[in-house]
Amino acid sequence: GALDVGNEVLLRVSPDGARVVFIRSAGGRDPVGSLWAAEVVDGHLVERMIVDARTLVGDHADLPAAEKARRERMRETTSGITAYSADAALTHAAFSVDGVPFSIDVTRADATAVALPHPGPVVDPQLSPDGRLVSFVAGTRVFTVGRDGRGLRETSQGLRAHGVAWERSGRWQVWT
Repeated sequence: GALDVGNEVLLRVSPDGARVVFIRSAGGRDPVGSLWAAEVVDGHLVERMIVDARTLVGDHADLPAAEKARRERMRETTSGITAYSADAALTHAAFSVDGVPFSIDVTRADATAVALPHPGPVVDPQLSPDGRLVSFVAGTRVFTVGRDGRGLRETSQGLRAHGVAWERSGRWQVWT
């Protein structure tokens, strides 16, 4: 089969070519993006929803001003999952929904998104290349936490930041 081309965004292909991960809404008029995968199983392309963003959206959405500004700059009119990061092997992903950071194993059909601890609404969570850590900006500070939700700590040491990225080895972070 083929992907339902036209609605997918942020397509990423795993290094071994076994998996494609992307964001898609349920249809052309649906503004809520969810995380999907397409994998070859027994010679056929099989699509599955990794995370249904509607199950993660709460009644008390607290979208940070920086995320609102990012969406405005990108002319993003959707909600739910609008961006994600992945480890180098494309086995795990990190994303936020309404200011709450999450991580998930994209290789398992039975995986559940893990809500990560955070000190306030977050912007653009970034998964380390090895998939062990997630960093994000809350307010103007950078925080890092294990993808399992353990070990939340501030890594910006009081310095102001608007964004964070990992360098390829995963030993260093870059803040903007």
